[in-house]
Amino acid sequence: VISGLLSKSFPQLTSVDLTYCKQITYSCLSSLANSSSKLTFLDLSFCYLITDTGLSALAKSCTQLTSLRISRCNLITDTSLSYLDNSWPQLTFLNIRHCHLITDAGLTALSDSCSLLTTLDLSFCKQITDTGLFALSTSCTQLTFLDLRGCNQITDTGLSALSTSWSALTQLDLS
Repeated sequence: VISGLLSKSFPQLTSVDLTYCKQITYSCLSSLANSSSKLTFLDLSFCYLITDTGLSALAKSCTQLTSLRISRCNLITDTSLSYLDNSWPQLTFLNIRHCHLITDAGLTALSDSCSLLTTLDLSFCKQITDTGLFALSTSCTQLTFLDLRGCNQITDTGLSALSTSWSALTQLDLS
């Protein structure tokens, strides 16, 4: 049903929430990308079959995205974060909670393109370390919200980068 709907043209569509649509695949995202180029908000949380290839299709066509939620998309890797560099420079909200394949390399790629990012949820991305925080601290200076819950490899050294680089930060979750 969803893939058939997404294959229709919705030229004015700006917001799509597909949370818990567990059967969404590359072909669905490709159809969405081809029919909805004005998307600014997309939630793919708990879409377990989403891969870097699917996000690549979106990155090529949906260039106005400002908010992306891919929480618990367990097949997403650092490669997806590299798409942000040229495709979504106006991204202000990114939730990659529980994306266990995201590493410091992904945060380094993200740091190249996140100058407008204000909200970042990295909770339970267990491979992230101080190195990733240092990379983000150099360019993501607009962050007002950062969630690092369950990022057990972050140390006091990494947190010191927060205090010197992110003066706009108003909410920090380390629980």
